[in-house]
Amino acid sequence: MEALGLRPNNVTYNSLVKKLCEMRNMEEAEECIKKMVEKGVPPNVQTYNTLINGYGQSCLFDRCFQILEEMEKKELKPNAVSYGSLINCLCKDGKILEAEVVFGDMLHRGVVPNTQMYNMLIDGSCVAGNLKDAFRFFDEMVAKQISLASNIQYSNKWGSVKRVK
Repeated sequence: MEALGLRPNNVTYNSLVKKLCEMRNMEEAEECIKKMVEKGVPPNVQTYNTLINGYGQSCLFDRCFQILEEMEKKELKPNAVSYGSLINCLCKDGKILEAEVVFGDMLHRGVVPNTQMYNMLIDGSCVAGNLKDAFRFFDEMVAKQISLASNIQYSNKWGSVKRVK
């Protein structure tokens, strides 16, 4: 690309980082970010979100938390995607309590939750067999007037489950 006189930008580097993360090649993804910085292209929130998702899918959650801290130090504010990626990976790994702590931290920092985040927490709670928490998240979402993604989705998720109090 550079041989053709074209200078890589955030989109170019973020695409490379994303593909490396999808291949679970996290070391190379980090090296790509170092090259990015060396070339004068600062990583952005999307770059870090991609890393959080990559490390989360590899169940390397300590690194995810370090990346969130790095973002703060660089005055890049983690957003709903940053937290959502981590919450999703924690839920898929059965770490519902940790996901709930991250969710609480996110709320404390002023990031507004969305339907997808609640879906992740509801689904993770259901998979863990904790229907009380699943209904608690659902009720919270309704109380906050966060739109339901799909009535069909919830009717399928709940199936014939009876309300637990």
